[in-house]
Amino acid sequence: KKAGFDTFHTYNQDPERLAALAAEAKKLKMKMVAYPDRVIGSPHEGAAKRWPVLAWYLLDEPEVQKLPLEKLAALEARVKAWDARARTVFVMGSGLAAFTYAGVADALMVDWYPVPHLKPESVGEQVAFVKAGAAIQDPARPDKPVWAVLQAFDWINYPQRRKNKVGGFPTFEQVRYMTYLALARGASGIFY
Repeated sequence: KKAGFDTFHTYNQDPERLAALAAEAKKLKMKMVAYPDRVIGSPHEGAAKRWPVLAWYLLDEPEVQKLPLEKLAALEARVKAWDARARTVFVMGSGLAAFTYAGVADALMVDWYPVPHLKPESVGEQVAFVKAGAAIQDPARPDKPVWAVLQAFDWINYPQRRKNKVGGFPTFEQVRYMTYLALARGASGIFY
């Protein structure tokens, strides 16, 4: 919060821990993005509808998992059956996946971490792909939010599928450039 962030995302799925995070977020006037899977059906499911949730997180990169579109839609339907007012979101690892999946969820996220193996300007292309995919897959919601998830880490610290391991933390200038480029190409929110 002190650094200027207003939302956080957690991969923690423990309902007790999420309840504690929600309480702290509420105190700080922040929002959270979290998985609903284990909250639904837990003793916290009623109270969770009042947590400061920006969106319930459906899944991480369905295209990487080769998840059929119908299964992603079923995940969203489960959340909407629990709380019809809830906003839903998921992240794609590539903007091109939006041409398959963008009809699902109330908001879309795209991970794009180009440094050092791609040019930082590729961020704008990925956001534009998601916007275009959403316009085709969900024409009834032309203003569907797209949140860019930008690189703020060094790839060398993470397992890679590449034969040659690459590393390089983005510079301040690169992070700033990717941020403004994502916004210029239509992102309505930024995550790091």
